[in-house]
Amino acid sequence: MLSEWIDAQPEERREVLRVRFRDAALRIEESGLAQSLRNVPLTDKDKAQTLGLRYFALGIPCPFLEEERCTIHPIRPLPCREYMVVSPAEHCAHPETKELIGIKPPVLLSRILGQWNASGDKEPSSFILLTMLDEWVAAHPASEDRAHRTVPELLQEFLHAFASEKTTAKP
Repeated sequence: MLSEWIDAQPEERREVLRVRFRDAALRIEESGLAQSLRNVPLTDKDKAQTLGLRYFALGIPCPFLEEERCTIHPIRPLPCREYMVVSPAEHCAHPETKELIGIKPPVLLSRILGQWNASGDKEPSSFILLTMLDEWVAAHPASEDRAHRTVPELLQEFLHAFASEKTTAKP
């Protein structure tokens, strides 16, 4: 969806964003983190957190961030919506310290949804880094099925699969 949104922007804006994504991808490759980020399963929370801190140390800004503001706020990804930091912005430069204070929801919907593919089948998902958007889109072209299903349809499929698993699970 974000890639389609970028494609719909005026040419000058689209090129600015694409350059930011290319620059970010190049820095990730040069750091040696790219392959690890491509292969970390969402189920390995410790590895994901370690890689996240290593990635954060690179200081790569979100390509959608301008003047310390999110330019895609109404359509931002679910993990961005779940990241609710309430401490002063200067503490964000060092997330590993105890000075960073956030509101942690009891359940992260992104983690639950990350366990399901678009057809509603449970399967481990990989971590998808926003700054590697172009690479992911190239590797996952939209299928006709995905292009014609609405968010309510996808949600209904997810809930059906979730409910089916709950009813067949052994206590």
